[in-house]
Amino acid sequence: MIIAPLVFAMLVVGIAHMATTGAIGRIGAKPMAWFIGASLVSLMLGMVMVNILRPGENLGLRCHERCAFRDRSSGCLAPPSKSES
Repeated sequence: MIIAPLVFAMLVVGIAHMATTGAIGRIGAKPMAWFIGASLVSLMLGMVMVNILRPGENLGLRCHERCAFRDRSSGCLAPPSKSES
């Protein structure tokens, strides 16, 4: 969680210490594009892996009766249907 702010801070400090505005555009755009691209790829990979592996699904945890995500048949895995609300 601390790596993303550190990389962003390094880019900002590096750009702030440049003398010409032309160099800022050339040197700042490419790393920023890589940073945003890598962040999007890692986010999508994480979402896909969670949907495939479904961590915590078989823990057998039960919700309280007033829980918004309670499902009578399988615990806390599904949001309430429109008829229950």
